[in-house]
Amino acid sequence: MRPRAFLIFAFSLLFSQAFLIVQASASVNIVVYGNKDCERCLKYIAELEDSLKDIGVTNIQIRDLGTDPKAIKDLHELNERLGVPLSMRGSVAVVVDDRFVFEGYVPVEVIIDFLAKHKGEYRSFVVYRDERRNLYTFMDERGEIRKCRISRSIQECFQKPRSPYSTSPPILPLIFASGLLDGVNPCAFAVLLFFLASLFAAAEASPRDVRKRVLKAGLAYIASVYAAYFSIGLGMLKAISLFPYPNLVARFGAFLIIALGAVNVKDYFFYGRWFSQKVPLGRWDTIAKWIYKATIPSACAAGLLVALFEFPCTGGIYVAILGMLAAKTTQTRALMYLLVYNVAFVLPLIAILAFAYNERVVERLREWQRARRRPLRLTLGLSMVALGALILAILK
Repeated sequence: MRPRAFLIFAFSLLFSQAFLIVQASASVNIVVYGNKDCERCLKYIAELEDSLKDIGVTNIQIRDLGTDPKAIKDLHELNERLGVPLSMRGSVAVVVDDRFVFEGYVPVEVIIDFLAKHKGEYRSFVVYRDERRNLYTFMDERGEIRKCRISRSIQECFQKPRSPYSTSPPILPLIFASGLLDGVNPCAFAVLLFFLASLFAAAEASPRDVRKRVLKAGLAYIASVYAAYFSIGLGMLKAISLFPYPNLVARFGAFLIIALGAVNVKDYFFYGRWFSQKVPLGRWDTIAKWIYKATIPSACAAGLLVALFEFPCTGGIYVAILGMLAAKTTQTRALMYLLVYNVAFVLPLIAILAFAYNERVVERLREWQRARRRPLRLTLGLSMVALGALILAILK
């Protein structure tokens, strides 16, 4: 090939590639979410706009999260659709074609490198920049999350091993098992059995009518415990979501589980010495006042009080799980898992109600619980320590 012909060919090839890049860039739709009252946001957005125009991107929309409620709603819906965890949502978001999301102040050169060279290689992903640790969290289209460091290109994330944690369905068994473990606590059992015994003792109707009354009141008690515990969880989840580092909350909860588990193990050997997990006597008196009324409204009141009084003793599991949900899942998924957790939480109570359908069984169960109080605490304590360690391993 002659030198002139070769130069013409090379120039044509380079020109055609540049033309294709410009054409591809021109068809890209960029939406930037930020706050116009934030000086840093404005500087970042201005730099991004200039760089995008340099590569031929003209479809750029700037939306203000400070004054536009619809912008807040649209970004929230996009994050929920893509499954973006709450911990991966920043004050600034750059959305490319509703499929690629750069959360936080991801360097402009990284975004430009992706648009110019790698956009066609992926279906969707989310990148969040943790400025405090100069670390990036990358979530691919399957919901798999990995931590990585990026200096110039998004490609660098694919050279790192993926995180052992994934937001995929395997989290469900952990949520269910945690709720079940949280529900297996002596306090709720004792109150339910005491309440059922009081119903039988106060009954003056036929045995059949008494059993119906016991069933209704027992279900009312369980429903009240469920509603109260779910409401506590929902409120805490909202509060944790506002905290910038939900992982820290989850870790605190995990250490709390281990500490409370150790207390239960201690109670197997030295019950009542130093600190023990139990409802104070004064609170028992408050619960008993409602129980002795032996009505459905009193059952609801007793259930509410039990949920409130026992939460400080058993809430470590709840706090750890809520922190993990806030850090690793979307709001919609977190709500679904919260429902599952609380169903598992009341399952032991439902099982007791199913067995304790007559007075003799209730008395036997009460005797069994009193006789095996310490072995139950040992089992519960060891399980809590194991669960806390597992949650810490997941959060790494």
